[in-house]
Amino acid sequence: MSIHMSQLPVKKVCIDARTLSGDGVYEFTVDCGAVYFGAVYDNDGKLQSIDQYFYTDRFSRDDIDSAMNDDQLLTVDNRDFPAKAYLLSKNISGQDWLRFHAVVPCAVNPDYFFNKFIGE
Repeated sequence: MSIHMSQLPVKKVCIDARTLSGDGVYEFTVDCGAVYFGAVYDNDGKLQSIDQYFYTDRFSRDDIDSAMNDDQLLTVDNRDFPAKAYLLSKNISGQDWLRFHAVVPCAVNPDYFFNKFIGE
């Protein structure tokens, strides 16, 4: 069995502006090219879930770009939301396995993001 881990570039991180309006969750999108992750935080800033997605015909990179152009997704600086992504590849008994992983903050400051993107 051989195992190899490599870091994937994080192309951009965005926050969903629609969730900043006070419904109690903050949703971040971590774009890594062919794969992206959705990180959801509660209104206290604690990580609730992180899910992996692949771009498809039903949801393409164009959809994310369009959401950014319409200000539904707002770009977040990597100093505000440090994220890393990794590709783990394994070869077990001649079979190749690939897994993607994202490392995101365990908690964020909801007031900071609300004030930065919405203001008072």
